Amino acid sequence: MPSIIELEDDDQLKCPICGDVAPHKCSACKKVAYCGKQHQKEHWMLHKPKCKKLPYEIKSSPILGRYLQSTTDLQPGDPILRDNPLIVGPKITMAEPICLGCHKGLNPNLAENPRCPRCLWPVCSTRCSGLTDAHTHAPECAILKLGIEALLTFNDLKYEAILPLRCLILQRRSPKKYAELKQMESHMDKRGPGTEIYEEINSIVKYLQSNFFKKLPANILDDTSSDVLHWICGVIDVNALDIGRYTQGLFSIMCLMEHSCLPNVKYTFEPETNVARLIASMNIPKGFHISTMYTNALWGTQPRREHLAITKYFNCSCERCSDPTELGTYFSAMKCLNEHKDKDECWILPLNPLDNDSDWKCSSCSALLNAKDVHLVTSQLGEQVDTLVQESPNVKALEEMLNKLETMFHPHHYHCYAVKHSLIQLYGTQSGYGYSDMSTSTLERKISLCRELIRITNKLDPSHSRLLMYLGVLNYELHTALLESVRRFEKQDEGKSIQSSEKTSSKEKQSSEKTSSKEMQSSDKTSPKEKQSSDKTSSKGKQSSDKTSPNEMQSSAKPSKEKLLRMVQEAKSLLESNVAILEHETQGSTGYDMGVLTKISLTQVEHELRKYSSG
Repeated sequence: MPSIIELEDDDQLKCPICGDVAPHKCSACKKVAYCGKQHQKEHWMLHKPKCKKLPYEIKSSPILGRYLQSTTDLQPGDPILRDNPLIVGPKITMAEPICLGCHKGLNPNLAENPRCPRCLWPVCSTRCSGLTDAHTHAPECAILKLGIEALLTFNDLKYEAILPLRCLILQRRSPKKYAELKQMESHMDKRGPGTEIYEEINSIVKYLQSNFFKKLPANILDDTSSDVLHWICGVIDVNALDIGRYTQGLFSIMCLMEHSCLPNVKYTFEPETNVARLIASMNIPKGFHISTMYTNALWGTQPRREHLAITKYFNCSCERCSDPTELGTYFSAMKCLNEHKDKDECWILPLNPLDNDSDWKCSSCSALLNAKDVHLVTSQLGEQVDTLVQESPNVKALEEMLNKLETMFHPHHYHCYAVKHSLIQLYGTQSGYGYSDMSTSTLERKISLCRELIRITNKLDPSHSRLLMYLGVLNYELHTALLESVRRFEKQDEGKSIQSSEKTSSKEKQSSEKTSSKEMQSSDKTSPKEKQSSDKTSSKGKQSSDKTSPNEMQSSAKPSKEKLLRMVQEAKSLLESNVAILEHETQGSTGYDMGVLTKISLTQVEHELRKYSSG
């Protein structure tokens, strides 16, 4: 019989024997709970057939620390766990104003927003239910009220201080959850005085202490020291998961997943409760580690590894990071500017991608670049790309940037990917480049770019764990471009049909007029028998013409129809792929909205397909 474990504070399961609130879960399935060991024993024979071991277990090693391992063979889509957040709040890097009650974004002009009636922080509405919720704003409101003077002109709003404050409040509100925070890694040995991160966090510490804690009665919180606040911020930096645009949360089990740039799971969050749902995204054999990705999949190896080293304090050596070509995508490759005999383009790759100081060498000649020069060029051009993409770019500016990038990088380089992804979305929407205005060559370019980025995306994220929205956008944009091509082919065929009909009608009219004129001239000379024979011949000729013309038209139209059918079928396949990869997105998320749009479009494409199939 499994052991029993204590429930989290917020769970309210009842003991199946006595009906009392049960604080102890079955350690195997965690689906039932008991008031004590005795009632678990009494219920065991009934529960045993339904008790299914969890598909994961928590293991530990000197190198990895605690991690998750599968206890059974998992298939894509298999649920692994649901994890209630210990705490949720504004991202510790948050700069945009949000409501502290419901975490919705606010008007950047803070004076235009309502304020909490008690602490005066900006909110979405004075009637927001989260303002009095014990799990969100209510516990912190009394503390924030102590710094009310600083808020009169909104001169001192630090949203990055809210989540650390909420963690600190757990000391009194939920000691059990606070104890779980203490089990999380913080890497304080690498965040001490003199480090850059220490100075950044120290601004949060001073803000909380000078504005609020110095006025706080001693019996409200247990420990508000600088050391504790630095430790809490370390826990957040290392373990928090981004829940959406504005918020992040700490999860006692989810935080144990190790990192891989080729993760085998994906997770979503339930919109109202922020409960995390972990799902297998590929086949995970029994005994394999469960992994997610803690950096940006659309960065090259060097910035990915640098980001992980700075924020998570480890050096990644996964399959993708170890491969100079990044799984054959050449996602970080430089272009070799030397002339080659075969005149083929060649690419410069790192000799050792796991060494940030490694030289880079051409794959065909002896050209060498040192790492410092590569990183300098890449970062400088990257800043230009980021600035351009974030400033509502236009097609012309993006095309110019892409031409500039492709003189230095492989066409699949991650900077080129970013520009192309933006271009794809502007082709068909920007004024002058809408589908009604777009040239055929631009339409073909959009289709080509979509196919190119889809191939790259599928290589970088074969399990569809991290790049769902990028792939979803590409699939959707390609489907719209294909349907536009179909529309143009149809219009072209209609034009040809009309022209052909007009030419045929004109020729028949001219022929008829000539024949009529000749017959009138010779009618007096032609005998009745000859006239009858002529009429029969004319009739046969007309019948023959009527039979041949449709066959010729059908023969010329058949290849075009087959091509159109294939294009519509591909559009349908792209949308079906979107439905599949977005299947587990939770209501209210961007992925869920994309899924709804995809299903609507799929219905329309299926109707179009039936038209071609029946024709």
